[in-house]
Amino acid sequence: MHDLNSMIKIRFTLFLWFCLATVTAFAQQKTVVVIGRVTDAETGQPLFQASVTVDGTQTGASTGKTGIYKLKVRKLTRFTLFFQHLGYESYSHQVTPEMLSGELSDTLRLNVSLYIVPIVIKEAVVSAERPPPDTVFGTNQFNIEDFELLPDGRFIFLAYEKRLKKGSEVVLADRNQEVLHRVIIPDEAEELFRDFLGYVNVIAKYNVYRVIPEDDELQVLQLPKKDFDAMIRPAEDTLNQQILFSDYRWYYPEFSYFAFHQTDSTIAPFKQVVDKELEEIYRSEYKFMQPRQKLQARKIAIANNMDKVDVAALMTGFPNSLYYTPLFAPLFVVNDTIMVFDHYKNQLFKFDRDAQVVDSIRITYHREVRPKDWEREMHRDEVTGNIYAVFNQKGYYLLKELDTQTGKVKSSFRLYWRYVEKIQIQDGYVYYTYRPFESLQNKFLYRELIQEE
Repeated sequence: MHDLNSMIKIRFTLFLWFCLATVTAFAQQKTVVVIGRVTDAETGQPLFQASVTVDGTQTGASTGKTGIYKLKVRKLTRFTLFFQHLGYESYSHQVTPEMLSGELSDTLRLNVSLYIVPIVIKEAVVSAERPPPDTVFGTNQFNIEDFELLPDGRFIFLAYEKRLKKGSEVVLADRNQEVLHRVIIPDEAEELFRDFLGYVNVIAKYNVYRVIPEDDELQVLQLPKKDFDAMIRPAEDTLNQQILFSDYRWYYPEFSYFAFHQTDSTIAPFKQVVDKELEEIYRSEYKFMQPRQKLQARKIAIANNMDKVDVAALMTGFPNSLYYTPLFAPLFVVNDTIMVFDHYKNQLFKFDRDAQVVDSIRITYHREVRPKDWEREMHRDEVTGNIYAVFNQKGYYLLKELDTQTGKVKSSFRLYWRYVEKIQIQDGYVYYTYRPFESLQNKFLYRELIQEE
């Protein structure tokens, strides 16, 4: 009891310290305005839509038609500005305290000239720096919030004109960037979700809408969200007349994977995932409740057929606190092998087509970087079967291909732009949505060929 009391006191002290530090930092925060012009180094002409970003932050701006940029930066001891423009060499400039001390009114004037990227011609082959990503689909009619790639090469988009939750629609488009059909969603849409049967679904606030492409049209079928969440969403994949599913709950630090045998309707668990340290803290929420609170937790648990420990944690708000992180241990099926990446035991577990464990391999890729650089996101190439883990490096996402025989990283690929969204991988290409920073352009769909760097 003494140790647990001490642990709670430490947690409370850390939380109080965090709040005070945040308030103090906010009170002391000052900004400096950086303003200047970006021009072509050879002609002196202003560069339109050149990007200016502060290293390690999301602060940035783009130049206007006269090449002028302006941005506010929190007044740090020193910081680095990155200047970029398509077709020009990038340039970085470090701002030091000495540079700021001589400026009046906390304003720094900094003009920059960029050089055109040299093009090398050899044997009639033109080569240059890494080319920009391919624009798979882009239009001024709507923004692409989410997308799914169809086997025949067409696309299903979740799109909107002004706001996603009001005025969203599903769009069927082909490879030639032609819109084939559009259907309005009469609900507050959130995302697209491909279920274990291969159907594309629109997850909305009140219902789920199954989207079925037929020829060049879309048929939309409304499904009860409660039934969908209970019976379809937990399923991960199918293998050997089995449905692989989990009892994952975002607010609980433990879950298991199961195999449902369709031939005899039996269910068998084959892998448990648990964060033991987090679970101990989670369960202590009930232990340290007052008697009246414990009684209330038990009543709610009985009325809703829940565990009193879960109710207690939800009552105290622990799953929404700084101390809680939902579990992440994804399952993939590759060549009749079930793979579970258990990031809490640091093991890749392999199971055969009957869900029987056959091997386990140590994995450390998620511990070889700073915790905030590990995005807790993984993707499988539906065509090649390759598996990639996603990391963040100063806003650029890195795709690290994993060797499932050794557990090591085989190669790494950095995406062209910062802070892209909705990553998917198919046949060696990475697809994503992106809108250039401070641009009036809508969100387009892009793709890049994944190459070893």
